[in-house]
Order: sequence, then C-alpha cells, then structure tokens
Amino acid sequence: MAEKEKVLDPISVVKRLIELVDRRDDSGIHNLESETTVSVIVTNNSLLSELCVIMYGLRKLMSKTHISGTPEWRLANTTILKKLNSLLTIDMSKDLEKTKFQITLIDIEKIITDTDTQLGHYVTHIIDDGRVKLASDAYAYGLSASQASDLFKANREQLMSFIGVTKMPDEDIKYKSIKERVNLLDIVSKSK
Repeated sequence: MAEKEKVLDPISVVKRLIELVDRRDDSGIHNLESETTVSVIVTNNSLLSELCVIMYGLRKLMSKTHISGTPEWRLANTTILKKLNSLLTIDMSKDLEKTKFQITLIDIEKIITDTDTQLGHYVTHIIDDGRVKLASDAYAYGLSASQASDLFKANREQLMSFIGVTKMPDEDIKYKSIKERVNLLDIVSKSK
C-alpha cells in the first residue's frame, strides 16, 4: 500500500458504491472493492469487509447478462440502491446505529443471494464465493489464512482449498516490492 493511499471508512465507500451501482459500472465496483480490501486489512473493520463481500456479489451479478437483463434483477437492484442510500442516514458514532448498519448489510447480502439463487446457473453461492475470494486476496497481501478467513467470515476449509488450487504468484501482483509488503504489515501491526 503506498503511503499516500488513505484508509477508507464505511460511509465513503457506500457513497462511491451507490454512484457505481447507479451507473451499472461493474469494473468501477471491482476497483472500489480492491481499494476497500486494503482498508479492511489495515483496519480489521468488519463493516468494510461486509461491503467488500457485497461489492463482489453485485459486480458478479451485474456482469452476467442472463441476470442483469431481467426484471427480477432490476427490482433487486432498485431495492439494493434504496438500502445503500439508507446507510447514509446512519450515525456511525452510536453503537446502536452501527448495529443497524450491519443489519442492513446482511439484508443486502440476502437480496444478492436470493437473486443469485433465483436467476443463477451455478451450484455455489455468490456471497460464500466472495468471502473465500476476498480472504484469498487478504492472504495474498500477507495475512495468515486464519486471519484472512476470520476477517471475511470465510469458511477456512474452502479458503485452504482455494489457496491450494490458486497459483498466488500468477495472480495480479498486489505489490511491486517487498518493501511495500513490509510497509503494509507494519501498518497492520501498529493498528492492532
């Protein structure tokens, strides 16, 4: 993580996500998801990790034309946008409001899961796949498999299986140098 990059907060992520969902910009959502993943690793923020899972699910559904072109998806998308907008009215300085934020995120994940179940052609569930993929990304950044699975609430066995079949060096390089990787680990250790 470059030193000039800033740590994202849930409300700023939601604001950007609303714009991207409204524009149906799945590649923009992917970029925001990647940015937010770094903030999740640095801050260990469960709200941000759930937002990453939601972004993963949204972009996957949006990119599937057999789903994104249906009336069911348009209804789900409208409902998701309403719920995302409702998050902007929450006062994050109050614990009760943070709980309301979490509950709304769970509601959005349920809409994504239900839409995937109703319209998808796959046996696996998009939210669970997202958790494993994002935990794998966190692992690639240098977290242990245990830390990564806890952070994204991923099934450890699925994560270990995914890591075992994924060639980490062949994936997108997250850092250009060992120095940047050590810098991120230093930031993570100081934030705990």
